[in-house]
Formats: sequence, C-alpha cells, structure tokens
Amino acid sequence: MKKIFNTILYSSVGMLAFFTATTKTMAQDIPHYSLYMFHQPFINSAASGSYDGIFGGLIVNNQMMGFTGAPVVATLDVGGPIGNTNLVLSGQLAHEKIGVSNRTNFGITAAYRVKLDLKNYLSFGISVGAKYVNSDFSSLNNGGVSDPTFNNRISYVSPTIRAGVYYFRNNFYAGVGVNNILSDNLNNNNLGRIRDVEADPRSMHWFAQAGYQVRFAQVWKFQPSVLLKHVAGAPFQFDVNAHFMVKDRVGFGASYRSIGTTVLLIDYTFRQGVTIGYSGNFAVNNKAKAAFMGHEIFLGFRLKNTKNKSNYIGVDVPRF
Repeated sequence: MKKIFNTILYSSVGMLAFFTATTKTMAQDIPHYSLYMFHQPFINSAASGSYDGIFGGLIVNNQMMGFTGAPVVATLDVGGPIGNTNLVLSGQLAHEKIGVSNRTNFGITAAYRVKLDLKNYLSFGISVGAKYVNSDFSSLNNGGVSDPTFNNRISYVSPTIRAGVYYFRNNFYAGVGVNNILSDNLNNNNLGRIRDVEADPRSMHWFAQAGYQVRFAQVWKFQPSVLLKHVAGAPFQFDVNAHFMVKDRVGFGASYRSIGTTVLLIDYTFRQGVTIGYSGNFAVNNKAKAAFMGHEIFLGFRLKNTKNKSNYIGVDVPRF
C-alpha cells in the first residue's frame, strides 16, 4: 500500500512541476458547474479512465438568473474504452453564451488507466481541442449613442489543452487536474487586434478533488466529497458536498461553496444506467446573491462492461 501511495504522490507532483515550469499566459474564465461530481471528466480529464464501458454526460447550467446576458453553458462528454486496452477515448462539445459573446469548445480526451493491483488504479489523462469565440460588440451601441470602441465583431479560433491524474479504488477517488493550460490575449494597436496564444501558471485553473462512499442500513449510501479550486489572482475556493442514495436509485444532497452559496440537488438513476439530476444554487449572503443564483440539469448514462473482461474494473467508484 505504501508503494501505491508513493506512486500517486510522485505522479501528481511531477505533473504539477511540469506544467508550472513550462508555461506562460493571461488568465481567463472557464465554465462553473454544480453537478460536476456526477460526471467527473467535466473537470478532470483523467477521470475518464475510471470507466470500463461506454459513458456520457450532458450538463446545462444557467447562472445569475434574472440578469440580461447571464451565462448559459451546455457541455456534452461521450466516450468509452478502446478494445481490450486500458485506453479510454472521449469527445467533448461545449457552448457558452455570456452577453454578446459566444464560445464553442471542441475537444478529444485520452485517458490511460494503470492497474496498481487488484483493487487500486491510477489514470492519466490529457485533452486537446480548440475553441471558437465570437463577440458582437457592435450590439452594445444602443440608445442613439455610438461608441467607436464597440463598432466591430471579434471572432477567432484558439487551441486548448487540459490534463489530470486520477486515483481510484472501491468506494474512494482522488484527483488533481489543470484546465486552461493555453490562453489567448487580444491586444489593440495601430494595426488592429493581435491574438497571442501563450501559457502561464497565472492563467491555469487547478483542481484537487476527493470523494468517498459509505454503505449503511443495507440500501443506503452516504457519499461525501470535496473540491479545491485555485487560480492566480483570485481567492482560493472550495466546495464541500454531501449526497445520499437509496437503493442505488434515488439521490439527494447539498453542497456548500466558500464563495457564499449553497446547492441543493436531487437525482434519479434508472435501471438502464441512465441518471437525471437537478440542482439549484442559493446565496447564503447578500454578496453572493447577485452572482450565483442559478439552476442546473444533468443527464448521464453508463453502460456495463459485459464483453471486454480484460479491462473490467471490479471496484465501485462513487459517481453519485
């Protein structure tokens, strides 16, 4: 067991050191989810390696309810193992609308699972893709007043990369991921707008996650989890989640976020392996009320591995 945890530690530290030493950028935002624990590849590409059958997840999030131009995000992730190997491939499609800006992301994720022993696994993942950004600033000129600063439309395509490492065993998981490895910077000069694609630790979004489940009274599961988030120039954040499930069907729970909001959630899993979930965000103080009121819907599925016994995972990873 000591050897296993040393492997996890060295792998995580090595990955963090590599990205910290080789990158440079300007910070930017990424979508914010409430039900990420239902489908963890949304935030950690290596989590795809914990599936031994075809899987998928769709999440739709509407934040800042009641405000014109409030963010609306929809993200789809579908994948599965490749033959009898420990390689898992998946594809992602996401669309985000904020005010006059639209952003569409396309990505492909490759996760490779290492079997440490009969009960412990370590997965490494990387996602590469591109994003298309289209911002119509001319629509901001209204009321008869025209501002020349907003007389144009900006659209461009930029590459994206994210990576992670993910350890899991029966009833437990822990992972570290980094998103936004590449970012772009739009500069104004006499020649127009120039987009620079760079990488910098200051722009990267780091995630550390862990979850556990406990069975009791035969039909109940208690599934607590925590997510730590960090990006340079912003306050350190954490989410603490508690989820209960009855007979592997009906689920309910709550989350607390350090930004000053709480999340109430419910979900139901059908016998065919399809899960639907809903969450509502509510502010616990006036400071957070304007920014984080919202709703989210999740739809996911997971097929059992009945053919490729060579890559079968005989552990129950908490998936909510």
